[in-house]
Amino acid sequence: MDHNDDDELAEEPNRPRPEGVRILGAQEAADAVGRGDKGARRGANDSIEPDEPDELDDDRPVLRFPSPITSRDPSSFGAVPIVRAGDPPPGADDDAFEVDATGELESVGEGESFELPHYSDPPTGQVPRVVIAEGDDQSESWAGLSGPRWRDESDGFDDDDFSDLIDSGPRLGALEERSSGADEFFGEGFDGPTSGYGEDDTAIPATRRAAARTAVRRRPSGDGPSGGGGSGSGAGRNMPAAIGVGVALMTVGAICFSLGAVATTILIAAILGWCAVELFGTLRKAGYNPATLLGVVAVPAFAIAPLADPVYGYPVVIGLTVVASMVWFFWVHPGPGAVGNLGVTLLGVAWIGGLGSFGTLMLGVGRVAEDAGKLKSNPGIGVLWAVVLVTVCYDVGAYFVGRYLGHSPLSSASPNKTVEGLVGGFAAALFIPFLILMFVGGGVAPIGTEFARAFPFCLFCAIAAPTGDLCESAIKRNLDVKDMGTLLPGHGGVLDRFDGFLFVIPTAWVMVHLLQISPF
Repeated sequence: MDHNDDDELAEEPNRPRPEGVRILGAQEAADAVGRGDKGARRGANDSIEPDEPDELDDDRPVLRFPSPITSRDPSSFGAVPIVRAGDPPPGADDDAFEVDATGELESVGEGESFELPHYSDPPTGQVPRVVIAEGDDQSESWAGLSGPRWRDESDGFDDDDFSDLIDSGPRLGALEERSSGADEFFGEGFDGPTSGYGEDDTAIPATRRAAARTAVRRRPSGDGPSGGGGSGSGAGRNMPAAIGVGVALMTVGAICFSLGAVATTILIAAILGWCAVELFGTLRKAGYNPATLLGVVAVPAFAIAPLADPVYGYPVVIGLTVVASMVWFFWVHPGPGAVGNLGVTLLGVAWIGGLGSFGTLMLGVGRVAEDAGKLKSNPGIGVLWAVVLVTVCYDVGAYFVGRYLGHSPLSSASPNKTVEGLVGGFAAALFIPFLILMFVGGGVAPIGTEFARAFPFCLFCAIAAPTGDLCESAIKRNLDVKDMGTLLPGHGGVLDRFDGFLFVIPTAWVMVHLLQISPF
C-alpha cells in the first residue's frame, strides 16, 4: 500500500530528519570569507540570524557589494586616457618620474613602479591606458577613434589587391578567358609570361593558365569545317550529313529553277534573309547592337526589288535603307557606339543583300527580254546554273584535296584551310564547269560553247569563289566564332554554305556584260 512522504515520516519516529539548507546573503558570505571561517552546520532548531562580524586578523578592507566603483551606470566606462611615451601615469606625481636618454619613462623613487593589485583587493577604479609613441602615424587615428571603418568603393584600399588568392590553374568552359582579337586567337606564338623556350624555340608558358590558353589557341586543323580549303584530317566534319544536305539543296534549287523566275526569286530571298539573321545574331553575341529588324527586312527587299524593276529597284531600296538606318541610330535609339552599330548594319545589308541580289537582277533583265518575245526562256536562270556549278566544284575540290593532300596552312585568318586545298578547289572550279559548258549537252545557255566566252567566265568566277570564302572566314575569326550558325549539319550555318555564292554572283553579272552575252 502506497503512502506519501508525510505518512512515512510519521510511522518512523526514530528516523533522523534531514538537515536544513541555509542560504547565505552576500554580506554574510563576505564576512565569513574575511574571518576565514567556513561556519558550522546548523541544526533544525538553530537560529538563522546572521552572525556578527568578528575582528579581522589583517588590515585588508572588507569587501562590500556593490563596490563604489561599480555603483554608477555599468554601461558607461568613461573616457579612455591617451598616454604618450614619456608621460607619467594618470594621478602620479610628476616629480617621481623622469625621461632617460632613450626617451623611456622611468621612476625616480623606490616603490613608485606600478604593480598589479591582489585579486582579493578592492577595485582601484583605473581604466586601461592606450600608450602611443611619439611620431606614430596612427596616433591621430587612435585619438579620434569613433567606430568601425567599412571598406567600400569610395575607399582607396590599393595596398592589397588579393593577387595571392587568384588560382593559377586553367579555367575551362564559361570561366575561360579568351580575347576576341584574331591575332591572339589564332596566333602561332605566345606573347605572355614565359619560363623559357623549348628545343623548337616554342615559348613555355610560366603558369598553367597561360599554358591552357595557348592550347586553346592552337586548335588542331581538323576541328573546323574544311570545305573551303581542306584540312589534313577533316575529322571535324560529318560527311554523311554534309553530303545529304548538299544533295537536298541542289534538289530544291533545281526545282525552283525549273519553275521559273518567281520561284527562284523566292528561294534567293529566303536564303539571303536567313543569312542576315545569322550575321546579325553573331554580331550581337560579339558585343555589337545592329538594327536586326531593319536589316532582316532590307536584305530580302534587295532580292525582290530587281525582279520587279531592274532599273529603279536598287535606288529605291538603297535610299530607304540608308535613311532608315541613320534615323534609327541617331534619333530613335541613340547612344554610345551608334556609328559602329550603323556601320555593321549597313555592312550586313550591303554584303548579303547587295551582292546576293545580283542573282535576281539577272532574272529581272531576263524576264524583260522574255516578255518582249525575244527569248523563249529566262536567260538569267542559265547564268545562275553556271554560278552554282562553279561554286559547288570549288567547295568539293577544296575539301577533298585539302583533306588528303593539304599540309601547308593558308593564312592565320583561315587556319583550317591549306594552300593545297585552295589550289585544288580553284582548279576544280575552273576546269570542271568549263568542260561541262563546252562539251556536255551543247553548253549552258546563254553562255554557250565558245571558248572565248566559257573560259574567261569560269576563270573569274573560280577566282571569286575562294575570295568570298576567305573574306567570310576573316569576319568570323574577328568576331571569335567558328560558324555563323548550325542550321545545316555538316556545313555550319546557311551563310557558311553560301559565302562563295555572294562573290560569284556579282562576278558573273560583270562577266556577261564584258563578254557581251545577250540580253545582258
